[in-house]
Amino acid sequence: MRELCEALIRCDGFKISNHQGVFAYICVKYPKLDLDWSFFEKIRTTRNRNKYEGSDISQQDWKAVELQMKLYVTTIHKALKP
Repeated sequence: MRELCEALIRCDGFKISNHQGVFAYICVKYPKLDLDWSFFEKIRTTRNRNKYEGSDISQQDWKAVELQMKLYVTTIHKALKP
């Protein structure tokens, strides 16, 4: 998700070095994509707990975000196409 968002940001000529900044930029600059900041924060904090605290991401946690994650990937991917 972050890599797709970063690709969109690079198309604007920018580079942002952290997840929160990347997702904030996408939400502010691309309101027509109708992406939810709260969802980005949810996946960002879950990722950080996993990466930095060693907290597992449960099957239940994944199932709770899987559909929206796939929808966002598709939406951002489409925004990258000319």
